Amino acid sequence: MVQYMEIRDRFVYLLKRIIGIKTVSYTLLILTLTLQAYLYYSTAYELYSVEMSRGGKGYVSDEVWYVSSARVILNKVFNIKPRLNNTYYGLTLVYNSSVIDREGFVEAILDSGLNIVVRDTRYVKLDAVYVETNSGADAEKLVELLKNRGLIIDVIWGWRLPDNANINNYYNLEHAPLAKYLIGLAITLGSDNPIYWRIPSIIAGVLTNLLIYFTIKRFTGNPWLGNIASLIAGLDPLMRILSSIALLDIHVALWTSITLYMVSCGKIRWAILTLALGSLFKINTLLLALPIVIYVLTSKYMEKRSLLESFTTTILAIVSLISTTLCFQIFSSIPLIQYFGLREWMWNSVFGAIKWHLSIKCVKPPCPVSSNPWDWFMGRGGFILYYYPNGDKVVAIGFYPLWLVSLTLALYTYPISRRIRSNYYASTSLIGLLISYIILWLAGNRQQYSFYSVQFIPLVYVNLIVVFYNVVLNPRNLLINIEMIRGFMERILRRTLELLSINENL
Repeated sequence: MVQYMEIRDRFVYLLKRIIGIKTVSYTLLILTLTLQAYLYYSTAYELYSVEMSRGGKGYVSDEVWYVSSARVILNKVFNIKPRLNNTYYGLTLVYNSSVIDREGFVEAILDSGLNIVVRDTRYVKLDAVYVETNSGADAEKLVELLKNRGLIIDVIWGWRLPDNANINNYYNLEHAPLAKYLIGLAITLGSDNPIYWRIPSIIAGVLTNLLIYFTIKRFTGNPWLGNIASLIAGLDPLMRILSSIALLDIHVALWTSITLYMVSCGKIRWAILTLALGSLFKINTLLLALPIVIYVLTSKYMEKRSLLESFTTTILAIVSLISTTLCFQIFSSIPLIQYFGLREWMWNSVFGAIKWHLSIKCVKPPCPVSSNPWDWFMGRGGFILYYYPNGDKVVAIGFYPLWLVSLTLALYTYPISRRIRSNYYASTSLIGLLISYIILWLAGNRQQYSFYSVQFIPLVYVNLIVVFYNVVLNPRNLLINIEMIRGFMERILRRTLELLSINENL
């Protein structure tokens, strides 16, 4: 009886300790994610405030394309008229420059006698004037009046459009639509305002850090390492800025982290599914398919199969990914297909997307700074996202010293990775994604931008922590890895000497 009570007491003590560790770890995680959400929001708000104080139009970098296309889709595809807030309306009026000039158009607006305020006439590339009003009825009357006189050719409700030619007819069809739908949803539920545009990105950034925590915990069984990885990744300067503006690539990072988590759970089929879902935000997500194919080829299931069976299984996995992706793309684009027609949608969203991803985007200077995939690990070729009035720049570069360390460790410890499952998955994901971007570069896309590299953040920090934990901090595994490298180099040297000897005899 006494022995039973001792065992019970030890079990209760151990249980309390485990619960305590988990509770503290989860508490730290919540605090970390809350801090990161605040940092991302404060950065988003700071950029908004700076833009408004300098008299700008509110956009940061490629928000001019993605937010504008989301607004155009709301207006023309879904017939939704975004508001600036519950009682205030904005309209970008695109006038017919063959009938009237800008001064005459502004005069026509003012002569209408309606409660309309002309806010912005600073358009050079677009024949447009931006107006605001607190009366929806007056806004409708103005549009009808100007249309009847043949003075306007288009109206886009919501926040002012940027000054880009034909931006009122831009749908960003070369990229999948889901991120634009989310931006449009935030605008519809909240208001058409830069802060609301950026809410989906803030959420995506926080969720990415959450997935990094659970992936590390899954790979190592150590929640504290998950806390460290989530904290460092969330504070990476590239992660912070892209979680604060309405670009597509932070969603790519999120779905990359979801896919990596599925891999950590050994659920390769689910990983294929999440890759296909991630492609609905941007097709770059599918570049992680190469590591997935490698996992399939090197799985224990394949070790028991013939070469033909292995080849067939791999082809089926690839076909499954492609067919699932196409089905998801078509389903998510049904509103656009109904609006444009299947043929035009296919031409722009399928063939146009392939052409866009395999081509050089900018051929006439001035062009933004582009980079090669390997530059991202050395802090070179940073894309300038924003210029502050004092001349300071926001550059899309991650904390590259840690990136380079992570990649170096992935390559150096790869020999032993096949013996350590978590190492193998983490390192193969990082190296495989880099190879995919290099293949894309070789295929013709020589103008890649550094903000694409946010997709690497989950892989960089997961690999960094996992390899340090399993190899660098484990002398036995480190020595085994060194011996494996030495043996590999000796075999190469022996084979080279044999070939040289054969050539001399000939």
